[in-house]
Amino acid sequence: MLRILLTHHHKSPKDRFPSVEGEAVAALPFLEAGHLPLILPALPLRPEDARRYVEQCDAVVAMGGWDIDPNRYGQPYRFKNVELYRHRDQDEWLLLAECVRQRKPFLGICRGFELLNVFFGGTLFQNLPAQHGDQILHMQDHRDYDHFGHAVSLDPGGFLHEWLGGQENILVNSFHNQGIQALGQGLRVAAMAPDGLVEAIEHTDLPLFGVQWHPERGLHYDENARALYHGFLQKCLGGAAPPTRSL
Repeated sequence: MLRILLTHHHKSPKDRFPSVEGEAVAALPFLEAGHLPLILPALPLRPEDARRYVEQCDAVVAMGGWDIDPNRYGQPYRFKNVELYRHRDQDEWLLLAECVRQRKPFLGICRGFELLNVFFGGTLFQNLPAQHGDQILHMQDHRDYDHFGHAVSLDPGGFLHEWLGGQENILVNSFHNQGIQALGQGLRVAAMAPDGLVEAIEHTDLPLFGVQWHPERGLHYDENARALYHGFLQKCLGGAAPPTRSL
């Protein structure tokens, strides 16, 4: 049985007693496969806390939520749409650093996908319509969970091409106002939207993966969402390599 650590949206950075606010469906694919999803509490982590969490778990999954602080990728605040929670930035940064050091699998979903890119030196569009264009609607109505938003093309040889049975194009939902501007070092593109926006990435040497869409919201109607989780779990079951040097 695998132990999967899930990070979720923190309810409000202004709360005196912060809490985790996540969709229960995020844990569903792991429970249904007979594994144990564990929810990270909304408390500031120390580096030693992150080390112990990752040591005790088999993988980390970083879910969606508010935007990443632009200071982490060397940019000022340019748009009013940027909503931040720096405590969560720091927690997930430490956890991802430990996944790298311990060579544990990591899956970033939406915000988690963006965090993976920024961690390796990439940058983000802070406002897609203003900086990238609006040829494609990347922010669906949040009540419209049961429909696809747009297509993405899968890169041959990438993790999604492998996990989804060699498909070249799939449909995905879309609930994001930011996206990858410059790709981080050591990362490769695994999927792209028709407007040229990167939609999935992976590390070239480590078991680190990210998708811009929300597969957990499509589990009840999208077989590719279920296949994505199955592929990630198979990667987790493959075991971890010896730790690399400390970052």
